Amino acid sequence: MKFATRFFRAVVTVNVMLLLTQPVLIGLFLSGGDDAKLRAHEMVGSAVAVSGLLLVVASILAWRIARWPAMAVVWCVVLLIAEVVQLTMGYDRHLGVHVPLGVLLAITACLLYEWAYKPKPSRSLESRPSTTAPPDPSPLEVPRLGGHLS
Repeated sequence: MKFATRFFRAVVTVNVMLLLTQPVLIGLFLSGGDDAKLRAHEMVGSAVAVSGLLLVVASILAWRIARWPAMAVVWCVVLLIAEVVQLTMGYDRHLGVHVPLGVLLAITACLLYEWAYKPKPSRSLESRPSTTAPPDPSPLEVPRLGGHLS
């Protein structure tokens, strides 16, 4: 169980780091950098897609082994699809889609990263009854309020 959680957290960390590197690389290129910066942006973009695929695998492992919510898998699949669209829009030079989608991807991946590191309640604690709630009184122990009924 710990392996699946650690694997997911490691992959989401790499994914976020790659996504946050992208604006830096393209900013260096747009500031008058050479074509090597643009090639680096392209290579990191491909690495983002590969890490997105690994993130889907990691989310499935976390769901099946560590019993994370299935919604984690759904979000990782959506993120992967968006990353592939992002890569395609970049190669096709559709910057009107590529740039805002890149911002949305970075924000979404950061939120997924935050969620992945947030402590999860233990399943064994959820199934146990709470010790803070008073026990249910039996029908014989219910106190009578008010006067006598005639």
